[in-house]
Amino acid sequence: MFWVFVAVSCGNNPHPAKKQAPEGGASKTETPVSPTLASIDTQRPVNPAPATRRPNVPETKLQDYDKLPGPKGFVTRENAILRTEPREKSAEIGKLKKNETIYLLETTMRNEAGELTQYPTWYKIERENKQRGWVVAASIDAGGGG
Repeated sequence: MFWVFVAVSCGNNPHPAKKQAPEGGASKTETPVSPTLASIDTQRPVNPAPATRRPNVPETKLQDYDKLPGPKGFVTRENAILRTEPREKSAEIGKLKKNETIYLLETTMRNEAGELTQYPTWYKIERENKQRGWVVAASIDAGGGG
């Protein structure tokens, strides 16, 4: 068995190289920069993520965020039912269209029996037309990225 050791320099040379003094003055010492490190562009991301956009979803300008009622979400199922309370037996207010933009106002982490759940079960939302109600969480994309 044999071992191989590799030394890597990060430009911190303990013995700086001397450059010639300018015509009218004193000499100046500078640390040489490795050409491989000098060619790295640190201002540009290495592998930028491609821009993705949802169909039929209007863009929100940065200055508009303080005017929104809550975080933005999207309806993921056609004809999702908007209800008065976070229960299956509560009255229907209306139906939501797939990809409709909504705003999240509140969430509940309890099931129909009142037991605590690990994930949201219902979202209280506001539509673009200011109509508010509860929607089952499985019908909403809350932008969690999961």
